[in-house]
Amino acid sequence: MTVADVQKLHECLQSGDTWNRVFCGAALFCIYSRARWSDFVHGSCIRLDVLETDGRVAYADMEVQIHKTMRASSKRFKFLDLVASGQGICGGDWIKQWIHALSCIGVDPLVHSPGKSLMPAPADDGTALQRSLESDEASTWLRLLLGESSSRLQSNRLISSHSLKATILSMAAKRGLKHEDRLAMGHHAHPFKMADTYARDAQARVIRLVDKLLLEIQSGYFNPDCSRAGRFNKQCMPDPSSDVGAQSFNDSDGENFFMEETIDKKLSDAVEVVETQTAEIDEDHYTSSSSDSEAESVVLEAPVRVFLPPRAPEGYHFMQHRRTKTLHLVDAKFPSGTCCGRLLDQNFVVPSQLRYDSATCHVCKKHRMD
Repeated sequence: MTVADVQKLHECLQSGDTWNRVFCGAALFCIYSRARWSDFVHGSCIRLDVLETDGRVAYADMEVQIHKTMRASSKRFKFLDLVASGQGICGGDWIKQWIHALSCIGVDPLVHSPGKSLMPAPADDGTALQRSLESDEASTWLRLLLGESSSRLQSNRLISSHSLKATILSMAAKRGLKHEDRLAMGHHAHPFKMADTYARDAQARVIRLVDKLLLEIQSGYFNPDCSRAGRFNKQCMPDPSSDVGAQSFNDSDGENFFMEETIDKKLSDAVEVVETQTAEIDEDHYTSSSSDSEAESVVLEAPVRVFLPPRAPEGYHFMQHRRTKTLHLVDAKFPSGTCCGRLLDQNFVVPSQLRYDSATCHVCKKHRMD
């Protein structure tokens, strides 16, 4: 999905009808938490992390017990922690707007209740059903909100409910985030299992990077929908006052600068030493006197190893199998078969050329060969 698509969802959340607002809030939660729709519908409540300064919701946290990777070794016996940033691409407090829309259909997202879903399927009379909205229904609803056809095959773009999870991951890839960061963003298994075991908050770095990414998109500094040459606008730097505590993409710029300075200094010293030694060698070469015997250059030639083709012992000759190209020995006294007991038939021919790497039957090799 593009930035314009996400903005449409924000606009619909603000001014749409009740059920569209509920669906748009659920879609935005999946976008900002990088969650699959099938994982999201198994969550029954969210926890809010509110800023003390202005009361704005910074993050909404949901723990999902039943999810796709629940049987993976790194996710076993663990809840899937979905954290959605309240920053948003369009700014504003979209989480509170979603909570208000849920209250209009009689759903309290802050209270846990078994079997409850934060995106129930709507009934014909406008009430909420007991079941959750299915993935194919969510895909159709999403395409209609974005101005596409209800059928995926007839739409101009192949948009589905899985596009919600892929949106931030695609933007992060275009921004140049590391592979391990994007694996953690998508809640995928990665080789750093032990680091997450002792992290106590494995999503800390991820949500900081997402905050930074959303700030850059919101300010116009980074536009993931442009080409590679036009994605960055250096005249539109993000406002640091809007930063909730976002992590920098270059975590150790100062350390990298110091490291580059150290490497450059060492390289300069190494070049200086090499140039000095070269000058001393050249000076000795031109000023020192030497005899003619010492001045003569010694050329060492490496021994040449010659590989010869196999040769049959006296009284024997080779026959080659057509398919395997293996050479077999045939005794002149018994010309009807090979030394390994095979009968000579149409599959054996006289070899046209013997090479050094021609394969020879190991059973026939028991006969002495030169």
